[in-house]
Amino acid sequence: AVNHVIKIKILVILSFQFGLLCAQKGLRFVRWGVEDGLSQSTVTQIIQDKSGFIWVGTQDGLNKFDGYEFKVYRQKENDPASLSNNYIMSLICDSAGYVWVGTTNGLNRINPLTHKVERISLEKIFPGANNYRIHSLCAAAQGGVYVATGFTIFYVDTKGDVYRLPNIEVMLPSGSNSLVRDADNLYFAASKKIWCYSLSLH
Repeated sequence: AVNHVIKIKILVILSFQFGLLCAQKGLRFVRWGVEDGLSQSTVTQIIQDKSGFIWVGTQDGLNKFDGYEFKVYRQKENDPASLSNNYIMSLICDSAGYVWVGTTNGLNRINPLTHKVERISLEKIFPGANNYRIHSLCAAAQGGVYVATGFTIFYVDTKGDVYRLPNIEVMLPSGSNSLVRDADNLYFAASKKIWCYSLSLH
């Protein structure tokens, strides 16, 4: 209880100091919402691409923001050139500038210049995996992305081809919800632990 009270006091102090800093620096906050074109009010992810555009994932659609207007991406019935699902769980921009979109029902890649949406099929490597949640995405040094689902982690290259990571299922009995990397390793949270997977050894 004492620790809880201390944490609350620290949070209040930091919030007060931040408010003073904003006032001193003349910072101004602007709010954008559904009334301004945002697809839905519950924001799940935000990233900035290499051209400076802001991508906002929500529980009902993906938004590309240029500072003035929102372009909305959504799933369209019987249209494979649209998002696989509207609930956005993860976003990342890779080294080539592509925006990767993880949803509650599959993985997508968007070319921000042409606005082309490509659904990445996982069926050849993982039968039935197109229906899995994409919990986390991590850009790979060589291009492409590492993808964490509820059952394993895999790699998708710049051509959209999917590859298993050797021995990864042994380490992920219940999937992974978070994924980051450094030069030589992947780090991920799974089974109430943090795991390190050496990329150089595999």
